[in-house]
Amino acid sequence: MNDLEIYPRSPTPFILENRLNLLPECPIEPRSILIIILHSRFPLDGEGESIDREKDRCLQRYLAIAESFRLANDRAGFGAEIISPKNGFPLYSARGKIAFDTVAIVHQTLGFDFDRTPAGCKVLKHPSQGSSVYPGLFLSSAESSIVPALFRETLPESKGLLENILR
Repeated sequence: MNDLEIYPRSPTPFILENRLNLLPECPIEPRSILIIILHSRFPLDGEGESIDREKDRCLQRYLAIAESFRLANDRAGFGAEIISPKNGFPLYSARGKIAFDTVAIVHQTLGFDFDRTPAGCKVLKHPSQGSSVYPGLFLSSAESSIVPALFRETLPESKGLLENILR
C-alpha cells in the first residue's frame, strides 16, 4: 500500500482572489496547486507526545518532497512555493496578511470532510484513512497539466499514483 496521494489541481477561487494577501511578494503567479496527502501511521486527531512525533515525521517527509518538487520546477523554468503545513505561510516568500488553510483547500477541492480537535485545530477526515493523514500544499507557475511530469522527476515512483489520480 502506498502512503502518499498526489492531486494536481487549478488554484481555488479563494487563492486567486486573495493572492496578494496570501503571497504579497511572491515572484510567481500560481497556475496550479499540488495537494499532497501523506498517510500517517495512526490517527492524528488527538493530542500527546506520540502524535506530535508522528506529525514531525510526516512534516520532515513532506519538506523533503517539497524541496525536490521546488527544484524540479526551477530546472524546468517554473517557479514554485511551498506552504508550511504547520502555520499556512509560504516557506520561500514573505508572509501575507492571511495564511493558507490547507485543510479548507483540501475540503473545497477534493470534498474531504474535517473535524476539530478539543484545542480547535482542524483535522482532515480522509474517505478511507480517516484522520490518519497529513495534508500539504505546493504552488507552481506551471499549468496543472505539466505538474505531473514535474512530480515524476521529483519522485519517479509516483508515476502510477499520478496516472491513477489523473484518470
